[in-house]
Amino acid sequence: MTKMTKFLAASAALMMVPNLAAAQVAQGVATANFDRAIESSAAYGSAIKQVEASYKPQIDAFSARKKVLDAELNALVVKYQADAKVNPNNPALKTQETTIRAKQTAAQSELGNLSTPFGRPIAYVREQVEARLEAAIKSAMKKKNIGIILTPDAIMAIAPGNDLTGDIVSELNLTLPTVGITPPAGWQPGQQQAAANTPPANPGNTPQGR
Repeated sequence: MTKMTKFLAASAALMMVPNLAAAQVAQGVATANFDRAIESSAAYGSAIKQVEASYKPQIDAFSARKKVLDAELNALVVKYQADAKVNPNNPALKTQETTIRAKQTAAQSELGNLSTPFGRPIAYVREQVEARLEAAIKSAMKKKNIGIILTPDAIMAIAPGNDLTGDIVSELNLTLPTVGITPPAGWQPGQQQAAANTPPANPGNTPQGR
């Protein structure tokens, strides 16, 4: 089924609903972009500005090096494409492919090392906001009487005003006005989420002292 066919089929189905907006409100359906909600929150935006100011030399060095590596890689790709156009069966193309892949891997590794100083604080900031996201979503849903949230890419059309992203941002701003940018000693990305998903120990299985 083509994209246009899907659109026509969806349009035909929507025609069977007299008032789409009213039906959606009654059913409590809305969309929300969770990534945009996190990045639009006041705590996240303020903290990222602090990171950019605190790690400006490292960020500038990363950006400058990335431009150089991108230019080098782009030159290799352009030459490969030109050579392949002239002679697609040229055995030398295999060597060029290997060189390009090696260059990509080396560039990713180098940039990853260069981004570590400011990458950790950014990951820490995001994790703090993500920790409050579920509660913000539930609060926004309750206030708007929403029973189902769909991601924007999961639907073809929705009535204006049924995007809950802004409401989630408001809840995040209300419960989490600021976050820190300095990870505690020993902190690793994903550590907080892993701890939240770890079930508590069963007291009944705890050995008792005599």
